[in-house]
Amino acid sequence: MNCKEFKDLAPALALRALDESERLGCENHLLSTAPHDGCHEIESQTRLMASRLAGVLPEHPLRRRVWQAIERRLEASGAAPAAVRRRRRHTGRPPATGSPA
Repeated sequence: MNCKEFKDLAPALALRALDESERLGCENHLLSTAPHDGCHEIESQTRLMASRLAGVLPEHPLRRRVWQAIERRLEASGAAPAAVRRRRRHTGRPPATGSPA
């Protein structure tokens, strides 16, 4: 994994929305001694953002259809995380999150 790939996945990593292989790839990238292009800073920023979001989200899980609507809007705007775009392209559905509809 290179720095650009890591940066694309960093928001999903912070939200714990990656599959195991993607998560391990990100963790291994951060542990590598190769020069990084701001990866550790991006990781810190996205974890902070995720913790702030946790404080404003409802205490009960959102239904799957709510997440699907959010993802459709992100995709339409071109702002969907790479992991969401890839997963939808390969499976035709968003990643499993929230409670069933």
